[in-house]
Amino acid sequence: MPHRTNPRDTDWDLEWERAWKAHRANSWFRYQAEAYGAWVEKHLGPLSAGGAVRVLKTDAFEEACGFRFLQRSLAGHQRVLMDVSPRILARAVDGDERNERHALACATDVRRLGLRSAAFDLIVSPSTLDHFADERDIAASLDELHRALRPGGYLVISLDNPANPILRVRRAVHRFSGPVGGLIPFPMGRTLSRSALVRALTRCGFEVMESGYLVHAPRLFGLWLAEWTARRGTLALGKRLHDWLWQWDRALAVAPLRRWTAHFVIAACRRPPSRPGA
Repeated sequence: MPHRTNPRDTDWDLEWERAWKAHRANSWFRYQAEAYGAWVEKHLGPLSAGGAVRVLKTDAFEEACGFRFLQRSLAGHQRVLMDVSPRILARAVDGDERNERHALACATDVRRLGLRSAAFDLIVSPSTLDHFADERDIAASLDELHRALRPGGYLVISLDNPANPILRVRRAVHRFSGPVGGLIPFPMGRTLSRSALVRALTRCGFEVMESGYLVHAPRLFGLWLAEWTARRGTLALGKRLHDWLWQWDRALAVAPLRRWTAHFVIAACRRPPSRPGA
């Protein structure tokens, strides 16, 4: 989450206190994590061949809400969980999920990382950099992620998809109403299109391996139906809903309209290996 250094920045300690939190059994977030995890696992394989992988995740909001984001994908690797909000990070670390206790935690600003250079083999940045009011902060954050990644390491990054009409409506509504439950749980900032993200990554020195669109199932319906089933404790219906979300995702991901149905744009890239003698 971005750091609050001027009046236009968001106070994420405050946002955490007033944000709507979904039920931990909400199957929407399982579906979303699996969609993202597929991208991570695709590039984690080559890295794992050399042994344990040092991983940085760039915010802790999901973990603070009780969702063990990418737990399966990153199990057994050395993980650092960061967030600009000490309150969010403390909630994530103090959670009752034993599987996260061996992960390190760091309260730091993604635009000015308090981490040494070339420290990580893999950086996972799920919709972290799309909360800034100024697009220049996205560029500054990408520079920092490039610095923290070792040569030959990978970055998997997603941002809100600006072409999605629902997200445009959410942004417009937030200007007048502020947060609206789970539909608009916190401020939405600047973001980049798929092509603009690729260009920004390239300018920072990354080699983009793949880019695309992520999470196509209809969020408004899927999120609230999943919340209803979770609160009623209807596990069988929750599993059926999870399967239904994936059916929708697979159908829309190959449709000509996938640019508009996707909730996120995503890219997988790497910091080019150092040249011998360089």
